Amino acid sequence: MACPPDYLPGVPFWRAALQAQEILLVCGAQYVRQSHHNRARVRTPTGAQWLTIPVRRGQLGKSIAETEISPEGAWWRHHTKALRYNYGSTPFYEHLMPELEPLLSEEARRLSEVTVPALRVMARWLGCQAGIREV
Repeated sequence: MACPPDYLPGVPFWRAALQAQEILLVCGAQYVRQSHHNRARVRTPTGAQWLTIPVRRGQLGKSIAETEISPEGAWWRHHTKALRYNYGSTPFYEHLMPELEPLLSEEARRLSEVTVPALRVMARWLGCQAGIREV
């Protein structure tokens, strides 16, 4: 299965990934604005909420691996707060979030520095046996 490293992918991705023998994360794929490359949809009590990693202007045409995260705004604080608010009372939150939260940090400079490690962590949580490789 070959795909770009999207941000916190949903059920359709994991349905396919759990059946795959190998997952090829195509970090060289072109970044597309308003796509799942830097956006994740999470469930809330009132419906869906989008979590977006802001990228610097002028990133169109660059690969996902080259796409730079905007240093303005504390996006990682907003994302961890939203995840805590919406999922903090769910089973296993206290066990899982400590692994994910450090990946959502101001230290990440490029989009793939967040998406690839987050995918690897989520794959482990779900017991995904497929090998994960960046290409």
